[in-house]
Amino acid sequence: MAVASACALLGTANAFADTQPSMPPVDPPLPRQVDPLTQTYRCVMPWIGEQPISVTFTTKAPTVVGTDGLDVSASVDLGVRVRNVLELENATVSGRLDLGTRLALPGGEVHDYSVAIPLQPYTGPIPSSGKPDLTGTGKWKPPAGKSTFNVDLRTTGIDLSLDVHSKDGGGEPTVAPMSGSSCTLQPPDQNTLLAEMWLRTSAPIVTTKVAGTAHLKRPSADVPLSGTFTSTGALTLDEKTAAFSILGFLPATARLRFVQNGAATGDTVARTAFRVPLNLIVADLSVFGVSVGGGSSCRTTAPADVPFTRSGDAHHGAFTLPALGGCGVLTPLLSALFTGDGNTVDATFTS
Repeated sequence: MAVASACALLGTANAFADTQPSMPPVDPPLPRQVDPLTQTYRCVMPWIGEQPISVTFTTKAPTVVGTDGLDVSASVDLGVRVRNVLELENATVSGRLDLGTRLALPGGEVHDYSVAIPLQPYTGPIPSSGKPDLTGTGKWKPPAGKSTFNVDLRTTGIDLSLDVHSKDGGGEPTVAPMSGSSCTLQPPDQNTLLAEMWLRTSAPIVTTKVAGTAHLKRPSADVPLSGTFTSTGALTLDEKTAAFSILGFLPATARLRFVQNGAATGDTVARTAFRVPLNLIVADLSVFGVSVGGGSSCRTTAPADVPFTRSGDAHHGAFTLPALGGCGVLTPLLSALFTGDGNTVDATFTS
């Protein structure tokens, strides 16, 4: 029976081509620097009426935006009529522009934030021509605890409040508020893209090196472990070769890889105790040095719940491997060979 089993294994050598597991995706291209955004609005101003204004927003966004946020500068052109009125009054003007913004995040989540931009007053009468009339810079604050690739920051509208500075008949300074200006984007189909960015406002990601051994009880095989683990719970392990015997006398080797399939739970920052769902991939099984099966689709049908509990300088855990699937006609044999309880892991995590 043992000889028959060996022949059956060797007879399948040409039936299964090994397929290497796909490489993990690489980061997307860095976001581009967005040009200054110029928009036109119709603003209803107290004691002046509806007037067209133009606003140019500049971000000079860094490629990656962190917790410090983003500076947003505004240059406001109040238009000819407003300038003429202010010139007749020998007036200057200051105020504030509140810029509505929206950041679209993966999964449909949005982050709305109003950027308060103080508009600086002029030391002399406002000019009757030329741009800009008012300038200022405010700070856009990102959502906390986010880490994602290319996202767009767009404008959603403005509120404009102005204070007119002039002098009364006796030469005393006066301030006439012109707040409450209602502004509408006209035409409404203008560009609203303010910035493109990567967002990194979560805690700094710490990556450690992983080394150790996973002992598989059924084949009595020790699988070397090497790879990386991050403080966000991402465990990446290399493919390794393990040697063992089938039926007690058939020399065999297997190329094995543990691949994370789901989010880690527990304390992944201090790494006192945490659990990682891992699939076992049997990339290749060879008997007498001849490949007889395996492949990238030959893996556990569900992830094993692998615990890592710190004891001293090392982490230990015991886990059960679910049944294998996707191994072709050898699925029952490979499943019986690898799966079951009593498996252990011993690993160290070093910076």
